[in-house]
Amino acid sequence: MKRAIALLFAIFMIMGLYTNAFADDTGSEWNPPSGIASINSYYSDRFYVSESSAKATSFTLTPSLTISSPSANKISVTAQAHTNVIVDKLGFSSLHIQRWNGSSWVNVVSWYNQYKTNTSFFLKSGSTSTATSGAYYRAVCTFYAEKSGETESVTVTTSYITCK
Repeated sequence: MKRAIALLFAIFMIMGLYTNAFADDTGSEWNPPSGIASINSYYSDRFYVSESSAKATSFTLTPSLTISSPSANKISVTAQAHTNVIVDKLGFSSLHIQRWNGSSWVNVVSWYNQYKTNTSFFLKSGSTSTATSGAYYRAVCTFYAEKSGETESVTVTTSYITCK
């Protein structure tokens, strides 16, 4: 019985060494992207709120953010927000297209402090034609609205997509 257990232990050890020897022959470990994968590989199907300053205000800020890869090496993003009443300012403080580098998300294109005044609707579209085919991308935007000294902001992140 002891020999059988010792033999099984030796077999498992050898299998473990064999598996580990071929698990990573490049010397570096690749990690899949963090976040939520889009159902459609080339178009974000949802976004999630990662940070919010939502509080009781006299208006409601409703953001929308999408990212897509309409053609090879191109990534497009659309940021949209609306409120239920006209506000003094509506827009975003930052909008980023980010690429997964194997271990973290890095900004590749950014826009800052864009807004409209005395409105209830805001829209911004942007793109880059220098994206890498096969790489993963997502968008992150911090929207805000201001009215009579009241401010609300929300940061949203899209699901990630693959560049065509």
